[in-house]
Amino acid sequence: MSRIHVPINHQRLLTTNPVIWLLVWTCLMSLTLMSNPVNAQDRDTFRPFSFVLLGDPQIGYGNGMAHGSYQRFVDQAKVLNALPSDFIIMPGDMVHSNNPYQWKLFMQGVKQYDRQLFLIPGNHDVESLVDLQRYRDRFGADYYDFVVHNCAFVMINSETARDDAIDRDEHIAHWNWLEKTLEEHHLANRRHIFLVMHRPLYRYQADEKTEYENWPRGTRDKMLKLMDKYNVSAVLAGHLHQTREWDMQDTDAKSYTVGGTSRLWDEKGHGCRVFHVNATGITQEYQVFEPTWPKRWHFVGVMGYVPAIFKNDIMLYGVMLLYAVATLLSVRTWRHWAKAKFRGPKRFWGVASGIMLLLTLNVIFSLNDLAMIFGARFDYLPGMADGLKTIPLAIIGLLVIVSLGSAVVYFRQMHRVRFGYLALAAITVGISQAMLSFSTYEPWLSWMDTPYWLMSHAGVCLIVCLMAKLSSNRATQNSQVSATMRRPRQIQHTTQPTRPTPPRPRPKPAAKPQVTQTRREPVSRPTPTATTQPTQVSDAFMAAMIRSGRRK
Repeated sequence: MSRIHVPINHQRLLTTNPVIWLLVWTCLMSLTLMSNPVNAQDRDTFRPFSFVLLGDPQIGYGNGMAHGSYQRFVDQAKVLNALPSDFIIMPGDMVHSNNPYQWKLFMQGVKQYDRQLFLIPGNHDVESLVDLQRYRDRFGADYYDFVVHNCAFVMINSETARDDAIDRDEHIAHWNWLEKTLEEHHLANRRHIFLVMHRPLYRYQADEKTEYENWPRGTRDKMLKLMDKYNVSAVLAGHLHQTREWDMQDTDAKSYTVGGTSRLWDEKGHGCRVFHVNATGITQEYQVFEPTWPKRWHFVGVMGYVPAIFKNDIMLYGVMLLYAVATLLSVRTWRHWAKAKFRGPKRFWGVASGIMLLLTLNVIFSLNDLAMIFGARFDYLPGMADGLKTIPLAIIGLLVIVSLGSAVVYFRQMHRVRFGYLALAAITVGISQAMLSFSTYEPWLSWMDTPYWLMSHAGVCLIVCLMAKLSSNRATQNSQVSATMRRPRQIQHTTQPTRPTPPRPRPKPAAKPQVTQTRREPVSRPTPTATTQPTQVSDAFMAAMIRSGRRK
């Protein structure tokens, strides 16, 4: 029986077959449920669940300052990961001084939590409109709501809701959204409505005076009326650094605060509240943990500075080794071109060696962290709330373009530099990575210290090593050719012996002619007679005659 091949129109199969579409839809829904387990549950069906209220992490405040509070924050993550909770709520004050260094520590600590986190800003996180924009760039919306098993959680930004000190338009927009959201959840017959805010409405009495720890009387009374109107079940807050709970006046709700992991103002210890929502109501318990004593996180007197060479990270040590090898090979290539007396390649690899040395020192000694501790890292430009996301990217791009242009202008003999363009591209990538490490822009900051970041560093080093090796071999060949051209020409002797020529006899010198000397006869002078009178001569004449030999 012969087999007949029938061509299949795959495009028509995908567009007309309902089974294929059903399978695709099922896979997409499964991925959605796995990626967002809290929001993907049935909103209108109540089921028992639990969640954690974690107080102010406030990195930089309390015993041990920045790294002490960071260490307690990480210790708290180990405890919460072992608890059977569905999600975690952090009601503000993630950092203390709102500087880039504390934000970096907080973002590193958040990675230790394996539960879904819901955040709202606190008074230390948002103090101005620029801070508000920065917070939104990092985490998204500063006030929002979500529903879990027919229970609504309304997350409030107390810094813009309690008064209009930050911005009046933000204050008005926040209250319009809040009233509308509470009304929608009330009409949807939510089983419980939770209000989450950083600052509690009040501490002891509903009519207490306005203070730093509570809300002003006007907005406080307005909020209490809304809570009574829409049947709010509980208010979850932080800010006080105390673990307290009390029945709120004029409503049936209860207010809860929690101390947190920074400095405490009570004796209940560091911990968190675990809430259980079931058919009978809301129950909660306070879980206390014992944090480890803060370590001395400092080096050479700089608090919080730990060079990367003292961190036990195998991958980081590998990157350090690659940077060191790339620097040594660049120096070796520079020396070879200097020996070959080629000025253009020598200049190129000399500058490349200096840049690679700086990049190696940055990786080994964590110069970017040191600059961040001293506040030298650039974050956002002040007074420019619009388009803050593009400012750091524009700065990096401008620096890269200027560096490339300067290199091309400076190395006018780049066509003579063998493998120079590829090495220049790799070094430019390394410079860009160093610049990014001095930035605090959150999308970049969250990508740093990851395996992909370290792999990019390793790729830069490998390219520089390969190009330096090839260029060094080229320099060695040019040096040998130059030495051969400068060497004097040598006479090549044949293998057959040649008869030596006899030496030529030296000619005898010609005899000198003999010169005979004739003796001059003296001239006879006539003798004077007696009659002749003698001639009178002077003494000078006589002296001349004697000198001339005419008279003895």
